[in-house]
Amino acid sequence: MRLRIVAISVLWLCSPCPAQAGSATYFVSIYADAGIAEPISRGHVYTPGPQSEPYTEVVDPVYFESAPNIVIQGWNIAGGSALANRGVLQVASQVSQTAQGGTLAFYATMATTESRAEYSFDDVIVRHVGPGAPPPFAFVHFRFSLEGLMPDPIVTGNLYDTFLTTNFPNEVFAGVSTGVLLSVSLRSASGGYAGNGGGDVDIETETTYAAGSAIFGPSTSGVFVGREAAVQNGTPFIAEVPFFGVPVGEPLTLTVSLKTRGRSGYGFPENGGAWQSVANVYFDRTLSFATDYVATLPAGVTLDSAAGGITGNIWTPVPEPSAELLHLAVVAVLARIARAHGCRPR
Repeated sequence: MRLRIVAISVLWLCSPCPAQAGSATYFVSIYADAGIAEPISRGHVYTPGPQSEPYTEVVDPVYFESAPNIVIQGWNIAGGSALANRGVLQVASQVSQTAQGGTLAFYATMATTESRAEYSFDDVIVRHVGPGAPPPFAFVHFRFSLEGLMPDPIVTGNLYDTFLTTNFPNEVFAGVSTGVLLSVSLRSASGGYAGNGGGDVDIETETTYAAGSAIFGPSTSGVFVGREAAVQNGTPFIAEVPFFGVPVGEPLTLTVSLKTRGRSGYGFPENGGAWQSVANVYFDRTLSFATDYVATLPAGVTLDSAAGGITGNIWTPVPEPSAELLHLAVVAVLARIARAHGCRPR
């Protein structure tokens, strides 16, 4: 009896959803570059199954000696993470820099991270359920639950140079920026319909000799307009992405992509100073289909996608395996390895 329970548990873990008529594609990527250190690049491959890249970072120690005992020291750090699952995207980007000291020569460096996650389902269909004759087209507003944190980039320090102050008072000397981009597309296999939606948020902090530090933004577009405070404070909200004239009864491909970005760069003046910056974006708390209903639809139609786990306009998240099931799965795997090596359980 115990062996039968183990087998059922393993099958449940490996196949959390029934056989699908359509297909799904998943993509994640992380690119992080910090100073002169070797950049990291993870993912960048489309696969038929969910995938993830855990948080990975590159660290570049700053040590620049322009003459004996005339040194600036600090560090550059850039890192990110990404996950794409059925109806769920999670991404995060982190960047920080610091430097202090003096130098006889101008020194410049930067750090940047871009993290991206995406899924695509090719069997989304707006289905007529009556009454009356099916309409040829429908207005569809996809609804996404968003929870992320994108605080203002932080810049502190005292960067000063007499020549630049005198001759280039408005020159941007250093700056940091953060951004998040949501992209949603809907296309028919016949090529007769194509629509795009989404939005972005950008925040920039620049340091100038004339005016010191100034924050620009957040500048927003699309679904993020009016949601600036929610994004900066990490407050969950529902974003609706509208599509007009969607064909009824025809399979459609829905592609959803979420990308975060953090960047920081500075030039260290010859007279020296100090610099510290932080540019983080945390959308690893989840973007998902709204759990009450996936889309706002006109009367008489519903929305389905076997690949996306949507039935009757309701999305079913992939269940997370319990600790007991994980234990049973591990036992089953160990037993299989033992049998392969001719061992018998005691």
